[in-house]
Amino acid sequence: NLRVDLYDLNCLVGIPLHDSALDRRYHKTYQPKVTLNPTVAYAMLQFLEPDSNCNNLLDPFCGSGTILLEAATTLPHWNIYGSDYNPETIKKTQNNIIVEQLSHKISLNSVDARQLNQAYPANFFTAIVTNPPYGIRMGKQINFYHFYRLFLAGATQILQPQGRIIILVGKKLGEFKRVLQQYPEFKLLEFRLIKTGNFYPHLAVLEKQ
Repeated sequence: NLRVDLYDLNCLVGIPLHDSALDRRYHKTYQPKVTLNPTVAYAMLQFLEPDSNCNNLLDPFCGSGTILLEAATTLPHWNIYGSDYNPETIKKTQNNIIVEQLSHKISLNSVDARQLNQAYPANFFTAIVTNPPYGIRMGKQINFYHFYRLFLAGATQILQPQGRIIILVGKKLGEFKRVLQQYPEFKLLEFRLIKTGNFYPHLAVLEKQ
């Protein structure tokens, strides 16, 4: 298999270096219908800038744990935290982590992502990397304006200065932009359209000033 990408006058030709597909490199016992491709999770983590200090990463919409597993394997010196609103999801995700023998690297908790500041200490996290509902298959009844507003309100408190949020935003892009204007403490570093499965969300990289 060959992949050819054209960028203006540049042509990149790539060949696979693995026998099996990289998006199937985890042996999950819990695999919901809507889940993030591990290769996209890996790409999201490339927007982090780790330093020599203690780094803590949170995924507050951890689902089956794709971002957590990817972070634990690619960021060996980071402390990885995951949370989800549904306690049953947390139990199933814990099994996925056990299968990959990463229980010593990842801490899980049942937390409402709209109340992050009530669950975690102030200025604790170096980064929040997450894939919240898009309002397509999941979260159709969510008021996304209030959803993003409460999420960012909590994130501003638990994130360290110069800490980053790497987030995927689905079809409710307008609500996200409206809310982001209300938080000048966040600087938008990257904003690009990506493809994951049959969806085309935007990837946003925010940095706390």
